Parts: sequence; structure tokens; C-alpha cells
Amino acid sequence: MRRGIPLRVGIVSVLPGQRVTEARRELETLGVRTIRTDRTRRLGRALRPGADATDAAELCGRCGDGQAAVLPSGEVTPCVIARWLTGGNVRNRALGAILGGETWAEALRVIPARADIGPCDPDCKPASDGGDCSPAEQEACDPKY
Repeated sequence: MRRGIPLRVGIVSVLPGQRVTEARRELETLGVRTIRTDRTRRLGRALRPGADATDAAELCGRCGDGQAAVLPSGEVTPCVIARWLTGGNVRNRALGAILGGETWAEALRVIPARADIGPCDPDCKPASDGGDCSPAEQEACDPKY
């Protein structure tokens, strides 16, 4: 904070009695202004033994809504925590073709719509481009993509 580096914090409520409110207040006292909170999403490393590793009900409902994640393998998914919902691989197909394809559309249909949702919290999207991951906000490095 002293160096003027923009800082954003995500607090995830994991255990009963966790002091999320107190943590937020302490961060605000330190000068942090971008703080989001969420509950544990029972996917990936937070999956309980015997639970379904592909439970789309655990997603926030905004996955794939104007955003996509490209995993290190090249697989394109609507969200980094929904790695089982893939639309294709950028090593084999252009990103635009993937996002306009039927496999991508099918992946999005699996995500339950929610009327009561706000932003996906904690902010799971990179904020270096303004926080909305909008492709229109930054120019691509290579015009063929």
C-alpha cells in the first residue's frame, strides 16, 4: 500500500466462525479498498470426499458470461474452477471458433442461471485490464488471434 501498488483481496469463508468481517475491517484499516468475499465453492481442492467433482450448482452463475479462461493445456473453459467444462483447445482451433462453436454453447448450458447474483466473488478474473476481462479493452498482441 505504501508503494502505491494496486491491491485487491478476496476473502473466502471456509470454516464456521471464521472472522471474515473482522478481516475486512482490518484490511480497510490498512488502506485496501477492493475487497470481495465468497463462500468455499466445493470444487477442485475444496471438493469433499465422495462429492461430485462436476457439480455446476457450485458455480456463481456468471461463468462464460463475456469471459473465458484458457488453461495451461490450451483448453478453453468458462471459468478456472469449472475445468471440466471445456469448449476446445486453442492449440488445435482458433479462440474465436471455439467461443462461437456448439461445444462452447453446450458448456454454457450446463451452468445454472441465477437471478440473484452479483459479481463473481472473490474476483476470479485478472484485474490488470480494468477487471472485466473484456477483449475489447486491450489490443491483442497478435492480430491473427
